Amino acid sequence: MNKAVTTALIRWLNRPLIMKIAYLVMDRAHFKVRRKLLSREAALCAVGITEEGEREHL
Repeated sequence: MNKAVTTALIRWLNRPLIMKIAYLVMDRAHFKVRRKLLSREAALCAVGITEEGEREHL
């Protein structure tokens, strides 16, 4: 499963952006994750806003 997610992520990261991005808003949220130990990990989010005001979730 990890290999499939990594392949899909790389394909998504390398996709062409069709619209010109005027503004880029980035943020993160921290979550508690339990693996062998309890830790905090960040989930990153980026939203691009075009000159026409449309939003693209990047």
